[in-house]
Formats: sequence, C-alpha cells, structure tokens
Amino acid sequence: MEELWTGLESLFGVGLDARSLNPLQGGLRALLAYAFGLLLMRLSRNRSLAKHTGFDVVLAFVLGSVLSRGINGPSSISVAFAASAVLVGLHQLCARASSRSPRFERLIDGHSEVVVREGKVLEEALRRRLISYNDLCEALRLKQLKAPSQAEEARVERNGEISVIPKSRVVEVKVEDGVQTVRIEIV
Repeated sequence: MEELWTGLESLFGVGLDARSLNPLQGGLRALLAYAFGLLLMRLSRNRSLAKHTGFDVVLAFVLGSVLSRGINGPSSISVAFAASAVLVGLHQLCARASSRSPRFERLIDGHSEVVVREGKVLEEALRRRLISYNDLCEALRLKQLKAPSQAEEARVERNGEISVIPKSRVVEVKVEDGVQTVRIEIV
C-alpha cells in the first residue's frame, strides 16, 4: 500500500512546486482538478451554471482561479480542493438562505428593473443600468420587435439580460354589413 501511495505522489507531483512539474504531472493534475470541479458542480445541483447571476459568476471565476493554483500554481492540489469545496459550500449556503429570504436574495442577486413601460423608454432606468438606447433596441430586435413602442414592458433581469413582453396587437376584420366585427388579438 505504501508503494502505491508513493507511486501516486510521484505521478501527480505531490510536494513539487509548479516549476518542478513535468508535462505528465501537470496534465494529470489538470485532469484531477477538472473531475473534482465537475463533482462540485454536480453537488451544487448546477445552480451556478443555470442562473448566471453575479453571485454565480463570481463563484465560477474564483473556483477556476483556486483550482488552477492547484494545477500549476503555488498551492498544493489538496489545498486547492479544500478551498474549492469551502467555496461551493458557502455558495450553497447563501443560495439556500436567498431561497428562503427575499431580503437576502435581493442583497445577493440584486433585482430586475423596468426600462420600457407601455412602449415608453425609461431613460433614467437605462442610465442606472448603464445601457444605451442602441443596446436596448438591439435587445428588442433580438425579440422580434422593431421599436420600444412595440413593447408593453422590457426589463433588465438580475442576470443582465433584457426580457420583453410585447404589446398585443388587435386587428379588426369586418366580415360583411350587418355582421359583427371579428377581433383578432395577435400576441
């Protein structure tokens, strides 16, 4: 058993600094860190990949940084794994708290903001969110609307995307004299 452990230490370069690793040891550390990262994401129920709020993006950046230090940086891979597990655990703890407390959720994830209401652009809201009129129009075009006037509401969501509720359009069709008008609502 001692020989197996010694062999694994040598294979993964345990105790070596990044400059002393050979390509095989660096590659195996990367493979191990990747597998460990996937395991952590599965344990976190993919929340950090599903929502993409600032709260989740920060975890992804920091987790990547911590794991990379275990692959080719000054940290040992076991320290990097322990730090990564603590980060994901803290993320889960905050996610659970925010799912139970609207006040904590708003603190962690922020809030959405209306930027178009009843076809009118709310300029002050655009300024607060640092969105130009052209950026807004682009987002509306991506939702098949030609202009803000065609939107009942557009809002910047917590993840930074712009969601749009188009105005419903009503077309009246006269069938023939003496018959009621047919109204068709196009959504």
